Amino acid sequence: MKTTNDLMNVLNNIDDKEGLNEYLNGLEKYKDLDAIKYYDTLRKEHGVSKSDVVKSSGISRTYCYQILNGTRKPGRNNAISLCLASHLTLVESLRYLEILQLGILYPKDIRDSLIIYAINRQYSVQQTNELLYSKNEATLDD
Repeated sequence: MKTTNDLMNVLNNIDDKEGLNEYLNGLEKYKDLDAIKYYDTLRKEHGVSKSDVVKSSGISRTYCYQILNGTRKPGRNNAISLCLASHLTLVESLRYLEILQLGILYPKDIRDSLIIYAINRQYSVQQTNELLYSKNEATLDD
């Protein structure tokens, strides 16, 4: 799967309508990209079970299973907690937030910068919350 930057580079280098049509036809595979399938695929690739996500995410058991099964949509903090709980990379986490339409993590924002730092170092949700708290920023469970 190409990253957004890869797609932008391809799009910027299209010279004619034929190339544009090829590009647009190639986007069909992204059309039905589903947050639940995306997250579940990555969770499995990282070798994390649903029960492990529930335990380490800090999200209530029932609500977490509802998110994982697609009956509820997570808010931004819960989505970030799920990313941390499944050890998603920064790129994977940003894409998950993007699919959920929750906004990406913005490096000019102090809180988002701390979260980016935590994701890059594979911090747990608890470690991330401790980091946020130590810098007087709202924790993920606020």
